[in-house]
Amino acid sequence: PGEAGRRWRTLLSESQVILHNHPANVDRAALGKPPVNSLWFWGGGALPESIATGVAAIAAEDAQLQALFAHSMAAATGPILEDLRHVRDWQQVEQRIAANQSLTLDFADGARWSLQSSQRWRFWRRPLHRLEA
Repeated sequence: PGEAGRRWRTLLSESQVILHNHPANVDRAALGKPPVNSLWFWGGGALPESIATGVAAIAAEDAQLQALFAHSMAAATGPILEDLRHVRDWQQVEQRIAANQSLTLDFADGARWSLQSSQRWRFWRRPLHRLEA
């Protein structure tokens, strides 16, 4: 609707012409694949002025995560968000639990586990073979 909608429709139409004439589509057709003939524009609109988070700080090498946190209103006190996606050795995670006294593992599928350093003394329990929510 309005001027912004007209701009997006024009951009979509121009992108279809460019894709139709692109040499990659000739190669796709030669391989029997369907041509790429459109783009899906999603998320048009205005970003909010600010977002609030319950996290006080982050420890991450991911530039996108750092940028998102920099534009948020961080909590004065609270947990530190540590990006562990690159960690493949569980002993490194255990060291972080011992150093921080607790760690919350928050997974992309919504599962969340809170681990306390005192839990390592529960030697009478069987170890978990896998995490289940």
